[in-house]
Amino acid sequence: PDQGACFLKQCAKEVPEAAFELARCYEEGLGVEKNAQVANDWYRHAAEIGHRGAQEILSATPDAASGLRGQLQRYQFRARSGDPEAQYQVAVHLMEGRMTARDETAACKMYFQAAVQGHPA
Repeated sequence: PDQGACFLKQCAKEVPEAAFELARCYEEGLGVEKNAQVANDWYRHAAEIGHRGAQEILSATPDAASGLRGQLQRYQFRARSGDPEAQYQVAVHLMEGRMTARDETAACKMYFQAAVQGHPA
């Protein structure tokens, strides 16, 4: 197994930010095989050990820990933190009306924010 992933898993047991980032890795398939269930488990663990962002995501709606609504909320949280990939994904959701009201103006703003930060799309 990848040593970086093993190290991150060990840190994630006790370090809230590491647990949150590991969840993101599983959600996006970054350095590990993409796995929504494992991602949700790590988001839950991050919230349990005090990660405010994970707590916000999980408390936003009753089903935030699973499915598309949870994924969109994680993207929204990361987009507010300036993550260009998350900004792009929120823009796609807004443009297509996925799990949110369709809003072309907000989508264009989010596409622009992602592009300014170098997102290739």
